Parts: sequence; structure tokens; C-alpha cells
Amino acid sequence: MTRKSRRLAVTVTNAVAGGDQIAVEYACELERRDGAVERAHGCNVFTIRRGRIHRLRSYYVPDAPAGGQA
Repeated sequence: MTRKSRRLAVTVTNAVAGGDQIAVEYACELERRDGAVERAHGCNVFTIRRGRIHRLRSYYVPDAPAGGQA
């Protein structure tokens, strides 16, 4: 969370594991201090080596604001 936010909620929507990789899809919602809400979704792909995270790739897509303006 940042100083400009009041609340952050993250929900895991899907997780898949295979071999040395794990993919986790998520949706998040951030409530800013001014009351505006920002939503986004994304996917993190973890590569595990020797029981530790070796690599993390993140894909993040902000949802369009209310009214459909991108």
C-alpha cells in the first residue's frame, strides 16, 4: 500500500502449477484516500529452484475506469 491509499484488497482467482513454475492470477482493488477506487488484474509467474523463488514475471492490467474511458 502507498501513502495515497486507504485500502488494498487482493483476491487470487486462479493458480496453476507445473514443473518448476507456478502461475497465480489475481484481481485487486485499491481505495485511494480521496475515496476513488482503482481496480486491476494480473498474473504472476514464479519459477522455483531449490525451494526458492528464482524468477518472478508479473503482468498487470489496470481495468478501465467507470464510464469506459481508458
